[in-house]
Amino acid sequence: MTSILIEGIDGTGKTSLAIALAAKLNYTYLKHPSAWYYDNETTSAYSNAHLHVADFYINSDFIATNNVVIDRYLPSHMAYEILTPNASNAVDWYRVAQNVAIPDIVFYLDCSVQESCKRLETRIKKDWQETTMQLNIVRRNYLENVIPLLKIKGWKIYTIDAHQPIDVIVNKCIEFLYRHNESLQLPELPKGKSYYVARV
Repeated sequence: MTSILIEGIDGTGKTSLAIALAAKLNYTYLKHPSAWYYDNETTSAYSNAHLHVADFYINSDFIATNNVVIDRYLPSHMAYEILTPNASNAVDWYRVAQNVAIPDIVFYLDCSVQESCKRLETRIKKDWQETTMQLNIVRRNYLENVIPLLKIKGWKIYTIDAHQPIDVIVNKCIEFLYRHNESLQLPELPKGKSYYVARV
């Protein structure tokens, strides 16, 4: 079984990429957090944080035993937790959830906060000055703390420039995955399909 995780700050195209990859590979699309509990309006930040961790463990067996593309997972929680009052650091949250299933491949979509906010403006009404500041903090936490820590722990994380059009990113990810087919269980490419060599 093969699991592919898509990570990045809001507005980088995670959901678009995850859905496209799941369709092309005929994998299950799994979005985190699960809708069964998540409610920012009525649940405290402390409760939400622990429900996130519970969700990781609930989905862990499914991830380990199915071909799946995951839209956010443990790295996202570790990165965004910095915005929570009295937040624990990335190391502390890794200790809490270190026994969850580790995805085979992680694609981290990286682009400027300005570009992310520009994309988000079309679908979300927010205080963009505050959002820009928050996303800068989260992006820095991803790059300086979360990704280095998880790489040390054996996670295979690859950064992709998310300023590119989504179809270009999809093709780069597909090409990258098939160049690593020896270690991943992937379906055969449809006949007639060709993908250029990816630089990730």
